[in-house]
Amino acid sequence: KGCRRRRRRHLSSLLHEAPPSPAGEHSTAKRVAGFIIFGGLVGGTGTLCAWQTSRYYWKVDAIEQRKCDLRREPDALESVLDEMAAVGAFEAASKAKAKAKVTEATDAKS
Repeated sequence: KGCRRRRRRHLSSLLHEAPPSPAGEHSTAKRVAGFIIFGGLVGGTGTLCAWQTSRYYWKVDAIEQRKCDLRREPDALESVLDEMAAVGAFEAASKAKAKAKVTEATDAKS
């Protein structure tokens, strides 16, 4: 009888109608800044996700490699000692060569 039906607005019409800004126009700079900030957050999140995924698989591979190394039979002591002696001999030869170069340089200056 005396009831009036209120006119319903569709959601799509509400989305297209933005509230007016105090100046009466939409601020393009604010909108662009918002897109840049939001895009930066999305891009940064995606980059961190990719980095963490890469880091996870690198660690899994490192752990598997370590497990394989631990399961391997130990090397014979003689081969380890021979290897250490070879490294020691190389280091001694390198030091002697470096000392000879320094001696030659100081003799050339004199």
